[in-house]
Amino acid sequence: MNFKAEVPMDLILSKLIEDANELNPKYNERAFYLRDREAFVAWIFELADKLRVQPETFHHAVNLFDAYLMRPDIQQHMTKIRYL
Repeated sequence: MNFKAEVPMDLILSKLIEDANELNPKYNERAFYLRDREAFVAWIFELADKLRVQPETFHHAVNLFDAYLMRPDIQQHMTKIRYL
């Protein structure tokens, strides 16, 4: 009996890479929030350190933060918050 995958592995890997690229968009050096990002990431790190979470948890938190700020409707909202 020979094992044979129903879907070729190269198609599976291509799909995984495509999905990963959609979840992690390329770095945008002109993103509006980069000026404040360092302070936010430092704050997330301090909180993660105090809570003694796993390093992966910290990295996921930063990824969520970045993903949230990449939403098209967030820039206007963040600009309003900055001036409060």
